[in-house]
Amino acid sequence: MINFLAKKTLDYLVKHNGTPADSSSEYEWLRYGVEIIYSSLVATVVILCISIVMKSFISGLLFILVFVTTRQYTGGFHANTFLACNLISAACFFTLIVLCKFTHRFFDLKWSILIALVELLIAIVIFPVSNKNKPIRSRFKYRMCKIVGLFLFVLYSVFGIYISMYNTEYGVTIQYTLHLIVGFGVIGFFQERRSNIE
Repeated sequence: MINFLAKKTLDYLVKHNGTPADSSSEYEWLRYGVEIIYSSLVATVVILCISIVMKSFISGLLFILVFVTTRQYTGGFHANTFLACNLISAACFFTLIVLCKFTHRFFDLKWSILIALVELLIAIVIFPVSNKNKPIRSRFKYRMCKIVGLFLFVLYSVFGIYISMYNTEYGVTIQYTLHLIVGFGVIGFFQERRSNIE
């Protein structure tokens, strides 16, 4: 469905607005960009709907903010299809919200700091994680992704722990989102290594 909508949108833009698509490879590149926009919109709407149903709208907004901004620079696991990507995102968010609702009362400052430090060490070693769909092609881009990704990771970790002292549900949502990002990073790291070996 997303592929169909992206093709129709791009065909319309090329025909009516003079959007350049001089070669088939350029057309495919533009179509992929439109597909990503549509897929991101679908994922965002699904996550916001789940957050409304679960009465956790602010947590949904926090999840989207932290997940999207950080993953742009850290990389990690990416699903092979847009449907799989959206299903995995929705399932992860639903699980995260359920966990937050049941565990935020057990927030412990020392454990949160310890886990954040361990995850920061993992992040320093593995981020950014390249992917065949989103490769990192230059040393400059790699360095930029590393610096910005680690900065965002530290910023959100500190913010999540600080917020947890006043509103544990929101703070724990941020912390669990970072756990998810590190998890996707570790999976993506080992996938990349395996594909390099093969």
